[in-house]
Amino acid sequence: MVPGRKFPTQFGHSKSGRILLFVATVGFVLTMGISFFNLRKYEELGRIELSETTWVVAQTRYEFLRFTGTLDLYVQPTSTLSKDQLLHRFDILWSRLPLFLEGPESARYAAVPGLQDSVRRLAATLEAMEPRLRDLRKGDLEMYETLRREFDVQAGPLGEVIVSALVQDEGKTIFFNASLERTYLALMIAFAGVLASGTGLIILLLRETAAARRAETSAQAATLQLRVALDSIADGFVLYDQRGRLVLYNDKFVDFCRPAASMIKPGTGFEDILRAQVDAGDIQAALLDPEHWIEQRRSRHYNPVGSFEQSMTCGQWLQISERRTPDGGIVGILTDITELKRRETALREAKEIADQANRAKTAFLATMSHELRTPLNAIIGFSDMMAEEVLGPMGNPRYAEYVEDIRTSGRHLLAIINDILDMAKIESGRLEMSEELFGLEDLIKDTFRLLRAGAAGIELSLEPCAESLLVLCDQQLIRQILLNLYSNALKFTPPGGMVRTRIDRGTDGSVQVRISDTGIGIAREYLAQVMQPFVQLESHLHRRHDGTGLGLPLVKAMVELHGGRFELDSEPGTGTTAT
Repeated sequence: MVPGRKFPTQFGHSKSGRILLFVATVGFVLTMGISFFNLRKYEELGRIELSETTWVVAQTRYEFLRFTGTLDLYVQPTSTLSKDQLLHRFDILWSRLPLFLEGPESARYAAVPGLQDSVRRLAATLEAMEPRLRDLRKGDLEMYETLRREFDVQAGPLGEVIVSALVQDEGKTIFFNASLERTYLALMIAFAGVLASGTGLIILLLRETAAARRAETSAQAATLQLRVALDSIADGFVLYDQRGRLVLYNDKFVDFCRPAASMIKPGTGFEDILRAQVDAGDIQAALLDPEHWIEQRRSRHYNPVGSFEQSMTCGQWLQISERRTPDGGIVGILTDITELKRRETALREAKEIADQANRAKTAFLATMSHELRTPLNAIIGFSDMMAEEVLGPMGNPRYAEYVEDIRTSGRHLLAIINDILDMAKIESGRLEMSEELFGLEDLIKDTFRLLRAGAAGIELSLEPCAESLLVLCDQQLIRQILLNLYSNALKFTPPGGMVRTRIDRGTDGSVQVRISDTGIGIAREYLAQVMQPFVQLESHLHRRHDGTGLGLPLVKAMVELHGGRFELDSEPGTGTTAT
């Protein structure tokens, strides 16, 4: 008997006992080895199975980008996208959110800190956004910025949680700890089974082998799903590890890096891909000083802050957005914005053409006004001399009537030309002010005296301010403002009506002048039109009142030139108030 041996002599020395012991020992060793091998395979399969679980997470992240991209393009005034396309992207994004809160996978998502709370907040935001999104019009940048800001406040934190769940190794422990625990338990059962019976070990081996085969098949299917999902998106996707080596990418990323396509594979360094593009002359900004540009791009890549645009020599424009992952890697999204840049260029060119046309129009008005004023001054001057018979009597009385018609028409035409010239000066920025201190109430009373002759049957009244007011303004321009407003009020107020003026001082030190008449009034839907130059509401074939449609636009421009604000309120049959 060998010292220390626990087995009976007849068992250890008998041929059948040795065979049974050998079989049990070999079976135990083989089973333990295979079980540990399966354990290792479960750990490896866990990584792949994570892809199946997080496929919904990755797709949701992609839907964020597609919705915001569609919203950015839709709001452009020249966008060809329809409201149905925008709402379709919105509905798809919304439909992703319940997958995190309900169904068989919700328990796994609940293990990711903050994920489901972020999803609920985003869902509430989307519910509040939907009515306004349906009312959003193209070119409504104010509403767009409000919606985009509300969405980013909730989608930003959720996006960070989603990217974290997609790339960090800690997710393996969260999602697959239960599977590994079952494997460890199976290993302990196998160990106990070997001690009891070699047959149990063989059965366990067969069961574990079959489970591993099923898990491998499931992992392969999940990998294929993730790959198809990444390749189906319109944007380029790329993931680098903390050492700048390529980990994951899609076909679109390869398309965007055409000169370096042959070297794009897992493990390739970021700088190697970048240098291949620069050496091929693919990047416009790198043509003048390649090394300096590479250093700048390298610094931006390893210290990512927001997104930036990159021009390619083929005419393509890319928007590149890079973010650092919690484990130190870099995830990037590359979006083709060539069409958007073309539209921006077209808008700038259209604006420049419009500005040139406006400048030409202003120059034409200024030139023609000066050209017309010269002969008109002569006409008016000579008609004045003839009307006053400076050189002696003219003879026939009808000549005097004709002279008066010439003088009146000439002055009217000169007033029109002066208005046109003032508008041209304002639009070209050449109207200069000469500010001085003067009493506003005195200026209004002087204006009343000038207008008494044309105010037959109409009451002109002034309700002065409780305190004496001195204002620092261009007195001539203020006089012209008052004359235009009072002339309009008298023109459109029938005999027996009133034109009242009230002066108030605001709490901020401003002065408010309110001129109200009891005239024919203007419908509210036309108030914006009468503020436009040369606009008159009555047809030129049936006009009952003279004018060029420049009075109110000139008043508005001169008030704003002083830093003030001009408002008009009116009601047909009741009257108009200019403030």
